[in-house]
Amino acid sequence: MTFFLAAVSFIAGIAIRNLSSNTDRFAIWLNGFVIWVALPAMILRSIPGVELNASAWLPIVVPWCGFLAAYLFVYLFSPLFNWSSSERVALGILVGLGNTAFLGIPLIQVLLGDGAIATAILFDQLGSFLVLSICAITIIAIHSQSLQLDNMNARNVDEHIIVASNSNVEKARAENKLWSIFKRIFSFPPFISLLASLTLPLDGLQRTIGPVLDILSLTILPIALLVVGLHFRFAVDVRDFRAMIWLALIKLLVLPAMLFAVLMYIAMPVANFAPVLLQLAMPPMITPALLLIAAGIVPRLVATSLGYLTLLGCATVYAWSVLLAQFT
Repeated sequence: MTFFLAAVSFIAGIAIRNLSSNTDRFAIWLNGFVIWVALPAMILRSIPGVELNASAWLPIVVPWCGFLAAYLFVYLFSPLFNWSSSERVALGILVGLGNTAFLGIPLIQVLLGDGAIATAILFDQLGSFLVLSICAITIIAIHSQSLQLDNMNARNVDEHIIVASNSNVEKARAENKLWSIFKRIFSFPPFISLLASLTLPLDGLQRTIGPVLDILSLTILPIALLVVGLHFRFAVDVRDFRAMIWLALIKLLVLPAMLFAVLMYIAMPVANFAPVLLQLAMPPMITPALLLIAAGIVPRLVATSLGYLTLLGCATVYAWSVLLAQFT
């Protein structure tokens, strides 16, 4: 029933995009609902009472390792495919950050059960979200600024004026960068909910509004697929298609396979790392994809990859869950 509802939501997103010329505001509203309402509800329902023990290191460390590995793969393959700097930035972020909140948490609940949700949330909030806030947003901001400077130079604007004015801007930005990162992290509603769930006695709140939290939590997956449908594009450029094939192989197969091999080698029980591996295998994250599109960083490649890889990723994540079940 959950996957049927998700499929209907995806088709509805495509239909709405074809019927309306401006769906950006609707997509922003849907993202806001998940970030401010649905995802905090999922966290408040699942996390209270969870203890951060020695095994919690895995879902926190793996997202950082995955992001570093993504850029290593981009660096190694870039000469082969002759990718531009914008393509390298986009592919690194799309590979390095999976849809661990909107798609990952509800999918893992369906595939592994409620017992795996806490680990999935730790992966998302203390891993993916921090990588997004500290690394990905900074990379996008720096690259988008370099694109703006390139455009200004292309219009024959005096280079000395650019350098002089830009140095003042950079100085002001450097002074506020650390504060802005902390502010972005600690004002993010799901992160606030996670901290509250880990530190405050919320058992009474769960008993009082538990059914409401359950209903709100169930909205995450269909809304995620609706947003993907709003950004889906059927047409694929040949160059973009090649990049998408590479992206799918590395994101959905190679990185999870590497983690699987390492953890099996050290003889970690599959039940302990199953939700971490499935989170790593999730298709690209929606939020940085939208930021890349807004910044004008290969928007066609990003939008097309987001749509197709989300569909393919749902199938490969299910395949990974079936494989893991054979070892438990």
